[in-house]
Amino acid sequence: MLLCCVPECERKAVRKGYCNTHFHQIRRNGKIGYKNPNSMIGRYKRSERIRAVDHPLYYSWKFMRHKHKGQVVEEWDTFEKFIADIPPKPTERAFCQRRDNSLPWGPDNFLWREPMFEESFDFNSSEQRAAYSRKYRKHLDYDRVRHYREEYGGFTVEEYDKLYAEQEGKCFICGQFREVLSVDHCHDTMVVRGLLDGSCNTGLGCFKHSIPNLSRAIYYLARHEESPIKALQGAIDHLQSILEKERSDG
Repeated sequence: MLLCCVPECERKAVRKGYCNTHFHQIRRNGKIGYKNPNSMIGRYKRSERIRAVDHPLYYSWKFMRHKHKGQVVEEWDTFEKFIADIPPKPTERAFCQRRDNSLPWGPDNFLWREPMFEESFDFNSSEQRAAYSRKYRKHLDYDRVRHYREEYGGFTVEEYDKLYAEQEGKCFICGQFREVLSVDHCHDTMVVRGLLDGSCNTGLGCFKHSIPNLSRAIYYLARHEESPIKALQGAIDHLQSILEKERSDG
């Protein structure tokens, strides 16, 4: 009878020279001697032993190894070593993160991070997911404002809020109300021009922020109308009404 090729294993070889147990260990984990995370943790009295799945950090460890497979140091293959190396979890809502994403997870590349927002969101609810998305997008726009302030020194969060109030939360181009508006700026001078809806801001970029390009786009749309001259005249009248309103408000 051919035995398993693993030293000191006296079981019958069934696949590729390994017994059934060692074959599946290699297939699942890539090595022999993997310790089951559901085994008992620590050297406690029999009455004090707990299972790994009952530990509050077990699923943090499991998710980290599943999502970042191959990017975790080898000694963290066992749950006992993981909980011995990491600092205590500061709060219930804290989550783990790497200090440097270019390096593998390990004792020197681990930290606890607090959530971005104080309130909790139920991601099983579509309304709660939408509320989180709105708050996150506004946070991103505030980050952009900080970027402008730090790099170009001309636009603060207070000025963003003031401009948002002046525009009544509406895009300057399409007039649609948005809880979050994108900061539009001139790419040559880096001066902030106003707040726009995301699609309108993207549209300006697609036209390369060029007035001649936008004028030809208006002509292109008008020439396919039943009365191109009338359509162009309507566009001119609309521009004049906008200019008159700007002058009266100014």
